[in-house]
Amino acid sequence: MKNINMKKIVAGAGVFAVSALFAGAVAAANMADDTYTGIDNLTKDQLFGATGPAYNVIVGSMAQPVDVVWAGNIAAAIGKKAYTSGDAIAGAALESVTVTAGAESTSTISGDGLLTDDWELGSTSVTETLDDRDYSVLGDYDVDVDDSIFDTDEINVQESITITPTVAFDSDKDVADLTASFDRGDISYTLEFNPGINNGANDEGSPDFKFNLMGNEYTLEDYSNGIVTLVQNKNTAPYEEGASFEVDGYTITVEDILESSNNYSVELSISQNGAILASEVFTDYETVFNEYLESNVEIDTVYDKKVTVVSGTSTSIELESGQIIEDFPNIDDKLWKVSFTGSDPITKIVFTNEDQDVQWEDEDALKVDDSIVLPFDLGSIDFLGLTNESSKEVIVEDGYISYIDATDDDHKVFFYEEEDGTYGDGENYTTMQTLDDKKLYIEFHTADEDFNTTTDVGSYDSFIYGNEDSNVGGIPNAANDALDIGYFTVQLEDDDGDYLTKTSNVWTWETTNTDNSKFVYTDAAFTDLTIPLYNNESEKLAYGLYINEDGATGTNDITQFALGLKEGAAGSIEGTIDSPTQDWTIKNIYTQIDVAATSDGTYVGKTATGVLTDGTDMKSMFEFVVDDGQDSVVAHIDAGTGNLVDTDDSSYLAVVDQVLVVNGNSAFTTGDAVTYTLNQEDSDDLTWGYTEFGTYAEVDGGMFTAIVPDTKLYGQIFVGGGASTSTSINGSTFTLTAEGEQQTEDGVSVSLDAVALSGGAATDAIVPMTWNVATNKLVYLDNENPAGNKIIVGGHLVNTLAQNIGLDTMLTASGDYVLGQNAEGNIVVAGMTAEDTAMAAKELINVIENM
Repeated sequence: MKNINMKKIVAGAGVFAVSALFAGAVAAANMADDTYTGIDNLTKDQLFGATGPAYNVIVGSMAQPVDVVWAGNIAAAIGKKAYTSGDAIAGAALESVTVTAGAESTSTISGDGLLTDDWELGSTSVTETLDDRDYSVLGDYDVDVDDSIFDTDEINVQESITITPTVAFDSDKDVADLTASFDRGDISYTLEFNPGINNGANDEGSPDFKFNLMGNEYTLEDYSNGIVTLVQNKNTAPYEEGASFEVDGYTITVEDILESSNNYSVELSISQNGAILASEVFTDYETVFNEYLESNVEIDTVYDKKVTVVSGTSTSIELESGQIIEDFPNIDDKLWKVSFTGSDPITKIVFTNEDQDVQWEDEDALKVDDSIVLPFDLGSIDFLGLTNESSKEVIVEDGYISYIDATDDDHKVFFYEEEDGTYGDGENYTTMQTLDDKKLYIEFHTADEDFNTTTDVGSYDSFIYGNEDSNVGGIPNAANDALDIGYFTVQLEDDDGDYLTKTSNVWTWETTNTDNSKFVYTDAAFTDLTIPLYNNESEKLAYGLYINEDGATGTNDITQFALGLKEGAAGSIEGTIDSPTQDWTIKNIYTQIDVAATSDGTYVGKTATGVLTDGTDMKSMFEFVVDDGQDSVVAHIDAGTGNLVDTDDSSYLAVVDQVLVVNGNSAFTTGDAVTYTLNQEDSDDLTWGYTEFGTYAEVDGGMFTAIVPDTKLYGQIFVGGGASTSTSINGSTFTLTAEGEQQTEDGVSVSLDAVALSGGAATDAIVPMTWNVATNKLVYLDNENPAGNKIIVGGHLVNTLAQNIGLDTMLTASGDYVLGQNAEGNIVVAGMTAEDTAMAAKELINVIENM
């Protein structure tokens, strides 16, 4: 599965698996001697080879989660014994032994069914079909039939469920949530027959054609004239020899199970008021004592120890292509429409939702953790939310942008600062705001008597000059422009000697002298600065420093300055190597926001066109755009307050939304793209949402937050029965160095048994094996089936390796469990229930720990 940190543990036996209908309770001390031997004498030499364990632990892919836990506990017990002993030179001592106990940390969804994680946000083209490999309630099985009726002696039946939801963020104010929506035709259930059912087929012969429909067994009664008639059987129950049951006032008793050439039959008697009226032998599919009984009682299957009997009334339904099934599955229901593929023969019967009132869309769409319950206990469709990937936050609040860049470095940078004050030649100013928690130290030089334009800052045409007098050929008129040419230096506040220097028009922090960090400025204008960030010099932001000199003749004092991000300034956002480029950018800067949203500013903080006068407050609004590589989120930020624009403030146009989310179009044009806005002006405004990439955007007070996943997120939907989520605790690693040492962590304890070192000069040293349970796999699923001896955990209903080894006759009731070694050398740890398997596992662990 892609983009997901959850795994499925399928639990429960298939509906169509033959039940373990055998007599006798077999506990660990009551095993068949010819099948299993005890493990009390199991030795460490048998459990381990020269370099590691001689056994792999095998758990069933259909096991309950507790089986997986006990498989891990058995592995931990083996790990505790992962050391060898042998002769060593004098002075040899006990080496450290490293073991890992407990399971790895995993989020699990338990239940019998299929967990899918490929539902692309906003897409309507994804369809998922489940079959018996995904969900045991669905079948793929062969049915014996009368070849004189069906022209074949066997028909294969396959069941499937198909779903086509749309997973998306629904921005409708009545929904405003992440949803999975289903139209009435988005869920279908299919029966497929191979070969198909020919016109004229009926139940006159034996055996009948029996198959499951939505979890219940039906018998084909007739197919003719385009109508399939089915009879639903009820009250299927197993009985052992000597057991009785009541029908129509009569008592029917199982007298004997008979065997002939591996075929079984059953002798039944019928009695009334203690008097036996008749006794007769029956085989599979035969009707019993119909001369006495009004109800239909039929033998289903005779096994070697038990017989299953179908008794009670039968419900008949008719299926015709194109029609609605009335009262199905419940009275007054008309949920399912039937359609046939083919007519002679029929190869498929498809059931789709047709009830106009049953649609899961808009307000009725599935929110996270909501379910659609399917009929006849067929299961449910559960919307679990989105896949889980590593993500990075981008936050704008209180005048700062906080983010993590592409190389995983944290940054917190301001976007605007303004100061009104008087600064003369040689005076300095330290910013109130910081870059990565470091303030900027700025020194001003307004007089130029000692300023040599050639030696101090380079060639003439790299300058920014004053604008009072003309230049000739790019060379300033030094005599007239002397008062207009000033410079400033910039360095970090701390004492590490770092300064901002320029090499090939690229500015960076270097340890050097201050002369190389001079910037020439122009009165009442911005000077461009490309400032590398302290936490990562390769991450550079474009700022502009505005300097305004005193307008009085002959005065060089600075009375106003501002430092703001430049339009186009951008920061990278960390993603995985295969993810699209992700970044934030300063886009449009609006300086006349109460007149029109025209972008006529180049720097955050710049006001309307024109030169500021002393004391005029600079202010503006800008677009802060987070691009996740597929979609854009645009936040409108007030440079004056440092937060989201206040939509109640009359300074802003009514059309200005706090945040605009554009799905499916990173160029930020509405067009055909899906758009929605986030505001806090009214109580029914959206305050959070998702892009189609999976980025989460939120407004909260004055703060804007975008949580950008490393890679694209997808919807998660579980179809099946009994879905639940849980998280197992982390495993714990222990290093034991002393005899008798014991350690405990997170409720998991391990100990190194006391070891007597003897032998005089040649002491017996204990050293760890090269194999280590922490780094070498020991627990496998049954469908992996590695070579070598195995410890098989779980019974025949949940572990395929536990089938056909006699467990079906030994595990028949709650409380039964088996712990033993079979003829192939495999150790079997199995119970009728998960709790019974746990009892067997505990006994095995006890044997291992006492080796």
